[in-house]
Amino acid sequence: MSDSAPEFAEIRRRLLRDHARDLRRIADELDAHAPSNAMSSLPLQQPEAPTMIQFARAWIRSHAAMPEIMGDSLFADPARLILLDLFVMEQEGRSVSVSNACMASGVPDTTALRWIAQLQDLNLIYRQPAAQDGRVVHLRLTSVGWDQVLACLSVMRSHLFRPLD
Repeated sequence: MSDSAPEFAEIRRRLLRDHARDLRRIADELDAHAPSNAMSSLPLQQPEAPTMIQFARAWIRSHAAMPEIMGDSLFADPARLILLDLFVMEQEGRSVSVSNACMASGVPDTTALRWIAQLQDLNLIYRQPAAQDGRVVHLRLTSVGWDQVLACLSVMRSHLFRPLD
């Protein structure tokens, strides 16, 4: 970790304490203005679960934020990021070139290319030459890859948006 890591951690702790204090103040103000039986008559509702594409985008964004907090080396997950990127882009009707998949992976190109080869070997993705430019190759999810990404997203979403215990 860098020399600024302890300073950053202290700033984060201070911000979290400030947010917690603000939330307590807001809750106290709401309680002061609510009738005494107001809470008992309202059903407790869970937040609405996002769609799979919203959830995939959020997963990509949250993964991108982790190196800023914890450092680059702790959160390398190129295979998952490539698969999620392909899922999102295919949902949006957009193609992903090999070079774009390498960028999305968050690792050096040579490492990303090894992961792409492994994902192909596992029949999760396939290469498709671009119609307009023979030098460009796009990556696509296979039906197996599509099903597995959906299954992973579904499991993760169900764990994050299940009813409170």
